[in-house]
Amino acid sequence: MRRFQNHACEFVYSDKRVAARLIRTRPSSKELAANCKTIRLKRISNRVCKGRKMHLFSRLFRNDPRLQACLTSDPAHITPGCVGDSVGKIQTALAYLDGAQIVALELETKRYGPSTAAAVLAYKQKRNIINRAYQTKADNIVGKMTIAALDKEIAQRERQTRITIESVCCRFDQKTGAPV
Repeated sequence: MRRFQNHACEFVYSDKRVAARLIRTRPSSKELAANCKTIRLKRISNRVCKGRKMHLFSRLFRNDPRLQACLTSDPAHITPGCVGDSVGKIQTALAYLDGAQIVALELETKRYGPSTAAAVLAYKQKRNIINRAYQTKADNIVGKMTIAALDKEIAQRERQTRITIESVCCRFDQKTGAPV
């Protein structure tokens, strides 16, 4: 029994000759699947694969270890009651993407309170982010799927945002010539 891993799948072959040929030629997924007895899908979402280190790509989220852990680990989900910079970044993202109205006290303390929970719930409902394995409707927890969706949208917005300066107006003192 030989295994061959592709980007999204792990292919298991009973015929050693077929597996050896496939390893040498590095075929596409279709060719792998055509000769394969068992295909074990490894992809969980657009960038979440078991056995791989996963990363957040947006400048807002990528250097936050707590949010990186949220992307890979179920116990690391961000839930109501959490406090810290990671919560502040999520609040910033929700305000930027959806114009979420979060209470000023929660923003100042970077606390995941009722208004943040409502904003997360609205974000998930609007985008239909539901883990169908055990949910029938969206919840207010920032887990793997939610942080991946937030990161993807923020990264897209970061790439699209360009600042263009059309004109600059300066005033100068007529006597000294210094800017005013």
